[in-house]
Amino acid sequence: MVVIIVGQDLKEIATASIDRFISNLCLQLTPDADAMLRETKRVLKPDGIAGFTIWGRPEFGGLFTIDSAFNKELGLSDGAEHTNFALGHDLTALRKRFAEAGFSQVRIWPFLCVLELWSGEDFANFYLDRNFVEDEDVRTQRFEVAKRMGAEWIASGFPIGLETYIILAKA
Repeated sequence: MVVIIVGQDLKEIATASIDRFISNLCLQLTPDADAMLRETKRVLKPDGIAGFTIWGRPEFGGLFTIDSAFNKELGLSDGAEHTNFALGHDLTALRKRFAEAGFSQVRIWPFLCVLELWSGEDFANFYLDRNFVEDEDVRTQRFEVAKRMGAEWIASGFPIGLETYIILAKA
């Protein structure tokens, strides 16, 4: 059985009642990640395993790092790092949070989710397809900035995508 629920309040699930818990790119979004970890541990059977993915390092997360720089250059934001990267900054501290929630073991490793984009123009088209802009002059300006920044990222030898951390934790 698959159940989709809000992870920091699992009152519909009995304590120690499930074998596996999977949370894909949600832990960094919840208002209280520690509450989500505690609830996850509570509902797992003693030999249960929880699987999480979270955003990894910004330097390997071109999709959102370029977006931030892009918006800063266009004056649409201050260019601050996306808050979804915060949990992955200190893996030692993250492991400690899992331990404090009651998990006996935790394993964390990176995985790069790559977009098949071979040029700055490919990135600009991808970006603008997902960020509607009605004004044609603004759209043209955004396309050129996205194209340049995408090309610069690709020229560095690294693909555009999002690094994630895969986390397995034993109850």
